[in-house]
Amino acid sequence: MARAAGVSAQTVSNVMNNRGRFSDDARHRVLAAAHTLGYVPNRNARSLRLRRSRQIGIHMSSQDLDVRSPFAIALLRALIEAADKADHQIVVFTHQRDTPPEPRVFAGRGVDGYVLFNSGPTDPRPAILTELAIPFALMGRTAPGLPQTWVDIDNAAAMGTLVDYLVAKGHRSFAYAEYDSDAYWLAERLTGARDRLREHGIELAESNVIVDSPDTVRAAVQRLLARKHRPSVIMHGSDSLAVATHKAAIQAGLVPGQDIAITGFFETLEPLVDLEAPLTSVRVALPHAAALIIDRVISEIEQGPTGSPGTVLDTTISVGGSA
Repeated sequence: MARAAGVSAQTVSNVMNNRGRFSDDARHRVLAAAHTLGYVPNRNARSLRLRRSRQIGIHMSSQDLDVRSPFAIALLRALIEAADKADHQIVVFTHQRDTPPEPRVFAGRGVDGYVLFNSGPTDPRPAILTELAIPFALMGRTAPGLPQTWVDIDNAAAMGTLVDYLVAKGHRSFAYAEYDSDAYWLAERLTGARDRLREHGIELAESNVIVDSPDTVRAAVQRLLARKHRPSVIMHGSDSLAVATHKAAIQAGLVPGQDIAITGFFETLEPLVDLEAPLTSVRVALPHAAALIIDRVISEIEQGPTGSPGTVLDTTISVGGSA
């Protein structure tokens, strides 16, 4: 092919593997020669040469694979598509969320690196992978002192933007509901809502903050909706509880978006539920997030520890009829 393209064999290798330096003219000539000669890259031969499987392991809990975890499923699909575009395959490994992972869970799996789900600063998996010198990237955060190979959003800022939108709509009385969890992102969202409300001169009353087990939260929300002087907005740290509140409001004879404003956050439940007033919620472009995660783990695989900082994604407000 090098002779047909009129370039060196190294240039052919650089173009076909999209690495190193080459001119646009050389690239066009190599690709034209490949097309003329019917050249198809041999993935197996390339993997053997590079001593790589071109497989990326995704480590997620079995609970995340539940269809009731729409965000995890949507992100998994986006990661599979992003990996395919990067000529890699995805292999999914699962564990029970309450079972501490051990090094043997990751070692000897035949993958080049890992993507982690629902990872925060207290997650032991990044430390294990760092100790094993296995490349990884994740959706979430890692603790200081570990590779900052994460892609995440600014949860507090995103919730603050949602508060700005609601205040601009004229709302002055707020409530906040979420399931009890030690997840840092849920804590950041509540803090972001409370702090931005204070900037607007609005105090989020503790009696209007409901954070508890699922059954307790839903019962408390029903009592909140039944108040004579209920708040005009109920914000949530996730779409799943916001959908439950939406249904509870209708059962109470209220019209979401008119009698009570309801907002969610981030879980992309819309395709799974049919709401007369679709949720107003914070959204992130999952295909973009997945592409960044896959690019990051491949960079760590190919270049070794890059030392690059984490990436903070932009979010938007998806305005529906609920607020």
